[in-house]
Amino acid sequence: MSPGRGRPPSKNPPVKSINMRLTEIDGKRLDYLAAKLKISKAEVLRIGLTQLYLNTVLKNEREDVNE
Repeated sequence: MSPGRGRPPSKNPPVKSINMRLTEIDGKRLDYLAAKLKISKAEVLRIGLTQLYLNTVLKNEREDVNE
C-alpha cells in the first residue's frame, strides 16, 4: 500500500473523550451555534473552552500586575 492514501495525520489529534448532559436550553444553544457558524458541536465547545481559558488567564495576569 502506498503511504499517500487516506487522510493525513493531525498535528494535534484529540485523545480525550468526554460525555456530558445538557439542559434543553443549553442543547438548543449548542445546536444553534453549530448551525449558525457551520462548525461541529465539538468545535463550538472547543472554541468556548479556549475563550473562557484565555479570559481567565488574562484576568489573572491583570490581577498579578495590580498587586
